[in-house]
Amino acid sequence: LYSDNGVQFVAASVPPTVSATIHFVNGRFISMNGSSTVGFSTDGSNWTMQTVSRNLFFREMLFADGYYIGISDTSDVYRSPDAINWERRLTGPNFASIAYGDGILVATAPGSGRLARIFRSEDGLDTITEDVVYAEVSDDNDTVTDIAYAGNQFVGIVSDAQGDPATLLVGQVSRVD
Repeated sequence: LYSDNGVQFVAASVPPTVSATIHFVNGRFISMNGSSTVGFSTDGSNWTMQTVSRNLFFREMLFADGYYIGISDTSDVYRSPDAINWERRLTGPNFASIAYGDGILVATAPGSGRLARIFRSEDGLDTITEDVVYAEVSDDNDTVTDIAYAGNQFVGIVSDAQGDPATLLVGQVSRVD
């Protein structure tokens, strides 16, 4: 399914493995369904199938520091220089979201009490630093569920145990010199 205007959509004939998730990363669409075959397209209608190194399904994906980086359905963080050969870089703790800006990659995970776990890398996940951030939230079960970068700051959504948005967490994650 693709559209040039966001109003009228056309069904594209694509292989059945292009089915579960779709991401637009580094100038191309990438579709995964948990098998070892991934679909790539630059226009959304013509697809090339490629066998990849692992059976993966990514909830989130971005391109940072020369790498494709994704959070898998098992909440692990992977990276790849080509979106074909994937390497697990972080295992658990139930990663929720990733964002990239100003040379810094941030991954969020639930903490305990009113603490959010923020993982930071400035070199494409070669070196990973964990920060514990105190979030002004109303309940000990709140957690950072999504994060984005814009305007020189990271903005996160803090949600309660039922998944309802509770507050925004706004801040700068600075480079460590």
